[in-house]
Amino acid sequence: MTARDYADSYQMRVAMRTQFSFAETRGTSSDDKSLAFISGVLPVILTLLTLWFGGCTQFGPYHANTPENPSASLILGPDGPYKIAVVEFGENGMAQDTSQLEAARSLIVDTKAEDPLVIVYVHGWQNNADSADVCKFEHFIDVLSKNEEISSNHLKVIGVYLAWRGKSLNIDYVNTATFWGREQSAHGVANAVAPIKNPRALYTLRDAVEQLGEAVRQKKSQYHRQGVGPRAVLLGHSFGALVLEESISKDIEKAAEEGSGNAIVWDLAITLNSANDSQNSRQILQNFDTLYRHVGNRYVSIQDPSKSFPDYRTALISVTSETDLATGLAFPVGSWLGGLFKVRLLRDDDISNASSFSLNTNIGAWQGGWFARLPIPGEKRRTAWRAEFATTTPGHNRDLINWEVKDLNLLPGRVSVDGYKDAFDLNISRNRNGQIFYTSEPNDGRELKNCPTAAYHPELIPVSKTPPLWHKWQLVPNAKARAPYWIFTVPKDIIDGHGGIWSDNSIALLGALYRMQFPITSSAHGATPVKTAPIVVPQTQDLRQLFKLPIEPPRQ
Repeated sequence: MTARDYADSYQMRVAMRTQFSFAETRGTSSDDKSLAFISGVLPVILTLLTLWFGGCTQFGPYHANTPENPSASLILGPDGPYKIAVVEFGENGMAQDTSQLEAARSLIVDTKAEDPLVIVYVHGWQNNADSADVCKFEHFIDVLSKNEEISSNHLKVIGVYLAWRGKSLNIDYVNTATFWGREQSAHGVANAVAPIKNPRALYTLRDAVEQLGEAVRQKKSQYHRQGVGPRAVLLGHSFGALVLEESISKDIEKAAEEGSGNAIVWDLAITLNSANDSQNSRQILQNFDTLYRHVGNRYVSIQDPSKSFPDYRTALISVTSETDLATGLAFPVGSWLGGLFKVRLLRDDDISNASSFSLNTNIGAWQGGWFARLPIPGEKRRTAWRAEFATTTPGHNRDLINWEVKDLNLLPGRVSVDGYKDAFDLNISRNRNGQIFYTSEPNDGRELKNCPTAAYHPELIPVSKTPPLWHKWQLVPNAKARAPYWIFTVPKDIIDGHGGIWSDNSIALLGALYRMQFPITSSAHGATPVKTAPIVVPQTQDLRQLFKLPIEPPRQ
């Protein structure tokens, strides 16, 4: 059996784990039981089977490489400025086509005359490798690759779309009920462990992120200019942000244990409208709080105060729309219901021996210790119920939000700013001094119409006839925990709702965040040099050093 056959069979076993049965009725005749089964249970089973076979999305890969088409998982830009690879994972978290990752790595390794700028994206709920999200991601990669600052610095933009079964039903409205199943699937994908120790033959999503990041790290810069070189940036949306956050937290723990930044193979990670509970974010902030102390405008290692890095650098960024009802309203309700009534899932070794499957109605919230008090990062005395973290996402937990977006002013009537007619080009082409950035479009949701399917057709995207609407914003820290993990919300003018992450203004924000982390030090445009410094991970935690460092209030 090949690795792919193993992955397919294992995936099907996982997909069939959830079985429903009714408790045995004692004290009734066999005829009564049969009649009850035929009249009550059989229609339900037939209905479920109809939905299953008629509405389920496919399990197998959409972009499988074959001998006839060995590059089916690759998407090449129409005029060559960018390349995209699709890597797909099944219900069990294992790769569905092991050749896809090698194809993605080859795009990085084979980049000869340019430095790779790799954008790795994990999609969210109601998406997969065949949804319109593929088209929207490709549009973002296309816009990035055509930016003059990117191309003039010899950066080759490579996108990697990490796909999982975030969409399990094609039936509108009915697929809303897949929330709990897709959430559990996302947790499974994030925490999957390959059953065999051969990542090239069978690997998980976390293995893929590690291998892609390592390929970027080993790629020596073709152009030896300060501040310019290969980069690996991670993006995650919705449940894809959950997958990313849980994978990243393991990398941070590993880096702290090893005593160097070598365990972290990515340069920046950004989550958009994260659908993960904020317990993981609280723990990451807590870990950073014991590793670093914010002094002036730098993060200083507690273990070794001689090591520090500037506070405009960060490892993680979490962005959430203020109008995201999916994570702001539906997620807390779903988390409470899911916590109170837990469904027991059968393990592989249970399937052959189990004659029935019971639905547990345990009070999961009590079992999970939801009413235990936990310390709030950055607070000396305040605590909060675990339930507050378990039922809210990072962007909707006021105890964790540590940055704010200030509305400086609207710029009515402006056609351009500093000679740029587009906010994305401006934000990524000039250093973002003071964390000031711009948006330039009315957020009218037109990007939803630009990509009706997974196929990207830039020639069919209509040119906007709406006049530009320039807006000036500033990202500033608040009085909460200062750590290299930024958590903040944005108004609907930037990201509207849960799915509005690919709007022109959201893309402009992504460009600004990229430039904030990687300031221009040498450019064809003669930008003002900014001294940069890498993120340093201390070797061990030494709290005794904590009291030897001067404490200064955060800058306003």
